[in-house]
Amino acid sequence: MRHAVGSSMVIGKDRNGSRVTRAAFDTRALDVLICPLTRASLIYVPESDELVSRQGALAYPIRAGVAILVPSEARRLDGDDKKI
Repeated sequence: MRHAVGSSMVIGKDRNGSRVTRAAFDTRALDVLICPLTRASLIYVPESDELVSRQGALAYPIRAGVAILVPSEARRLDGDDKKI
């Protein structure tokens, strides 16, 4: 498993051709983070930059490398998302 610590990830290029980056999530945090509603472990999904609670069927956003574990900020998983 890759750990991104204090770095940035290139996520693409803007219309001028400059690299666009975002702060990387430190996956070591998964050892201590849990879903605030279910108390279940979370799964990091790098493609969507979210932490997923399978039990709660919720995806918590990660912004600027920080997990936002606020239930009102989470999105409900639909049928396709539940395959994660």
